[in-house]
Amino acid sequence: MRNTIIAVMALFSAQLTAQNTLYNNGSFQMHTDAKLGCFGDFMNDGTMTENNGKLYLVGDSGGQLFSGSGSFIFDSVVVNTSDDIIIEQEFKIAKNVNFTSGNLITDRAAIVSEFVHFLAGSNYNGASDASFI
Repeated sequence: MRNTIIAVMALFSAQLTAQNTLYNNGSFQMHTDAKLGCFGDFMNDGTMTENNGKLYLVGDSGGQLFSGSGSFIFDSVVVNTSDDIIIEQEFKIAKNVNFTSGNLITDRAAIVSEFVHFLAGSNYNGASDASFI
């Protein structure tokens, strides 16, 4: 049920906030101008379609985990968290990552599956000693 609600709200360019673990077991796509604030973990065992929405990573102490069997793809991402975001599956960026605070952490030993993939034409801004991959 949670996945259906997210898809419908994103379709209408709404804002949605996920406090706990967000699960995708089907097909996930954010539409133009949709905004998703993610405070908890995100498990993707379904498919994600390139989208035109913006993901806000705004968790606090305890970190966030992006995992599952499917890769992630987001148009734009804002990293503004007080802790690390652990990437355990391919994390694709179609347009932009804006770093404010917090880090995207990948496992170099698992570089084939756990990495941030900047697609052609994408970029980042704001990276610093306080916020980076």
